Amino acid sequence: MWKTPKFIVAAVLVATILVCGTAAVVLAQGDDEGQGQRGALMARVAEILKVDEQELEDAFRQALSELREEGLDNRLQKLVDEGTLDQGQADQFKAWIEARPDIPMVSPRMLERLQDEGILTQEQVDEHQAWIEAKPDIPLPKPEGPRHLHPRFGHGCRGGHGEMPWGAPPPDSDT
Repeated sequence: MWKTPKFIVAAVLVATILVCGTAAVVLAQGDDEGQGQRGALMARVAEILKVDEQELEDAFRQALSELREEGLDNRLQKLVDEGTLDQGQADQFKAWIEARPDIPMVSPRMLERLQDEGILTQEQVDEHQAWIEAKPDIPLPKPEGPRHLHPRFGHGCRGGHGEMPWGAPPPDSDT
């Protein structure tokens, strides 16, 4: 039998994955064609829903942010409840995550590419590197579940190129 909250979370997760996948393609392509495809998708969805396209994009960003924060809170609380972390360690890790610079979470190679293409400045790359180096030395277990569904492994919700420092679990990790 379907449980309504789980169904809603699953539907939101699927929508988030679709949007993240599109964003990953756009970042990977880095050209006008990728921007055109993403823009066309968002425009079409906005048209279907009869909402402003910018409102739709803002809503997706907000939903993704809220789901990540909720997932992180749930994951950290579970680790505290299990005794893996104490509350101070959980708070320290969450503060570090919240201090992440506002740039895409990508592999070091992609970061260099974005800098070479003039999308990111040297200052932004340095800020990102300093943030990574400031990661608290807290023993966090590896997340469970498939990597491609996990925000820890990149901005585009896809498998990573090495370990990424994102510590938030998938939104449905408490099930």
